[in-house]
Amino acid sequence: MAAEMAEQPGVLAGVLRRAETDAEAIRAVLPGSLAGTMFLARGSSDNAAVFGRYLAELRSGRPAGLMAPSLYTRYHAAVDWSGFLVVALSQSGATPEIVRTCADLRAAGATVIGLTNLPGSPLAEVVDRELLAKAGPERAVPATKTVTAQLALEGATAAQNARAMRYALDRYIEDGPAAVEKGFKAMVERTVRDTTQDAGSWSCATSSPVLPGARRREVHRQRAAADEFRASR
Repeated sequence: MAAEMAEQPGVLAGVLRRAETDAEAIRAVLPGSLAGTMFLARGSSDNAAVFGRYLAELRSGRPAGLMAPSLYTRYHAAVDWSGFLVVALSQSGATPEIVRTCADLRAAGATVIGLTNLPGSPLAEVVDRELLAKAGPERAVPATKTVTAQLALEGATAAQNARAMRYALDRYIEDGPAAVEKGFKAMVERTVRDTTQDAGSWSCATSSPVLPGARRREVHRQRAAADEFRASR
């Protein structure tokens, strides 16, 4: 996980270098009169979607919101999505309910953009345009570099409506990698410090039968992650 966190500056720099091209790709498929933007995601990507919802509504001047896939996979809702842009976020591009819902929304008139990590996923087959994080494999269970890459990709989806956003992205391409690396280094160090302190506070109790087994395992996992990070520096 620590190693993947350390890869984030390079991943973000790559996303931002492609930002203008990605924005052009979105502009090419946008509805003539944009009714609104909806975000579709699950898991860690759902947290990134919340950020995208704020950004899209602020920059486009049109309503934006979060979608519930179960309305389509479970209840088979019949909704006219003509004029809407749907942004689907999926690290793997293979989440069945996301892929199926995208297909249904596109058939119902929506323009669908897929934000995923690598090409060739099932999601790519059911969207109008695909934007890629190109973050490489993510092996740790907690998603890190793919989530921050999704946040940057959402900037490209907003850029199709805001020249100021494109300017900000261009400046970030020039100035960002060093600043991002510095910021993430500080964040990782703070996380390791907090984790170590937390583990230390439980050190006398980890062998106690009073401490639940799941908590003992979590403490040991946190210690191992902290040791891994210190060894990689």
